[in-house]
Amino acid sequence: MALDDLAILANALHEKQFGQIFTIERLRPLVSALLTKASADKDQQLLLAEMLIKQAITIQPFVQGRAGQIDIDGDKATRLLERAFEARKKLLGSKG
Repeated sequence: MALDDLAILANALHEKQFGQIFTIERLRPLVSALLTKASADKDQQLLLAEMLIKQAITIQPFVQGRAGQIDIDGDKATRLLERAFEARKKLLGSKG
């Protein structure tokens, strides 16, 4: 599968090559499509958004001091995850 191949590539590339290929400009359309597609499963979209936020929180200690790399506040991220969880609960409650 193409996504598996991308994961292998991302892990194998040196930092400079990684930075040239996996840019915000190139990844934004993919992430946006995954998170905003109107016909997509909303629960799956919330889980994906939650995963991305958790990954950002996890890497934050490694990129502090590298301006522009990450702009996430732990408290804001926690509130966002809580809102996503509540939205997911409502969504699942409305499916039954």
